[in-house]
Amino acid sequence: MSTNETSQGKKRKACGKREPQRSDYATEDEFKRSWQRWRETRDNNNESVKRSRQLAKQKRQEHEQQYQQRQQENAQLEALVSELKGEVTFLSKVLKDPESLDAEERRRLDQLIEEAGGAAAAAAADGTG
Repeated sequence: MSTNETSQGKKRKACGKREPQRSDYATEDEFKRSWQRWRETRDNNNESVKRSRQLAKQKRQEHEQQYQQRQQENAQLEALVSELKGEVTFLSKVLKDPESLDAEERRRLDQLIEEAGGAAAAAAADGTG
């Protein structure tokens, strides 16, 4: 007699993925034990799937949040780059032909010089300049 056979000669199926049927077991106790093992396995699997889906959802939300944050940072950096390109263009004009500056450009240059002087004075006071 093999391990899968009962004393009455009826084959007992191993607990697999499908739900055990009463007709597959020689005794009610064997069927109940097999069905309980199957039910526990299914319940554990259902909980595992639930946790896995929650974790995947959480990761998707985190990635979406990071994406939105980086999109915002990129927009700010692009604005800064554009502003700095404008300053470079302006300063190139100042260096190439300072006599061609109009009144507004001269005020802008004076303002930049004041800001640079204030920053240099602050750095000298801190001992970093």
